[in-house]
Amino acid sequence: MYLSLAGLFYLAMLLAALGFFASFVIFLVWAFLGRRGDPRTRRLRISLSSLLLFVAAAVTFFSMMYLVLMPATMSLLRPEFRLPYGWLTRGLSILAPVLIFAAASLVIHDLWRPHGKRKRVLLTSLCLLLLFLGAAAADYGLVYSVQVPAFDHYAMIESHDWRTHIGQTAPDFTVTKLDGTQVRLSDLRGKIVLLNFFATWCGPCNAELPHLQETWDEFADNDGFTMLVVDREESHETVREFTSRKGYTFPLAIDTDRSAYDKFADKGIPRTYLISRDGSIQYQSIGFADIDLYITEMATLRDLIERELQGTSIPSAQIP
Repeated sequence: MYLSLAGLFYLAMLLAALGFFASFVIFLVWAFLGRRGDPRTRRLRISLSSLLLFVAAAVTFFSMMYLVLMPATMSLLRPEFRLPYGWLTRGLSILAPVLIFAAASLVIHDLWRPHGKRKRVLLTSLCLLLLFLGAAAADYGLVYSVQVPAFDHYAMIESHDWRTHIGQTAPDFTVTKLDGTQVRLSDLRGKIVLLNFFATWCGPCNAELPHLQETWDEFADNDGFTMLVVDREESHETVREFTSRKGYTFPLAIDTDRSAYDKFADKGIPRTYLISRDGSIQYQSIGFADIDLYITEMATLRDLIERELQGTSIPSAQIP
């Protein structure tokens, strides 16, 4: 519904801008080609009035297009997503065109009353224009600083179906490492385990793995920490060649029949979990889309690891 209204609004603004521009050109040409005298002055005023309305409609169209269509698109892609401050976005999107059209109308009014209080009218128009710029800037900041990051976080993490949840004991499984030895997750109790599921063909996985390598380099020397990066449904030869080519040194295993992965999720990789010393899940995430959001997530993950290693971890629900 919101997307339909936004589309109609922008179609109206586009048609209005084209109409006002056409009126401006027609009356301007008519003023210079027609007879001289008072009718010419009137046609010039109509032409200038049309130009001001064209500018107002065009500025509204271009400045507010993404600011209205972006929230509308988010609502269309994820209807269940509750847009933070959605009412404020809609209010600003309505207020901005009202302000700029009001400013244009005051100037037009002054054009038709040349002996009026021109200075006061122009100052009022300028104030309205500044208010429009403020409303547009506030809407822009709200959409791109609050709503888009919230939507990215929801689309990446919260909206995905999980077979696990934070606080529960991680499902146990056994996988085979590249050197042929088997590792059981429950055997790693007493250590903090950073668990990741990936595949060599997965683009987001390949974008995430270097960051996991950095985490391994940072914490590998701590006896209370280990990593287990599990490839899903590929051969040992494929993963061994991939690892050798990339130069990764973190512990890596193969889940050839996805029996381990299926205990955590139905689909979607990469998936990352932080498992505490007692075997409970402290953190879980999926995907690698927005780099800024991912950096924030990695900062949260590193903070959790450090807290766990220091024995000062806090309940997951309290972690920002």
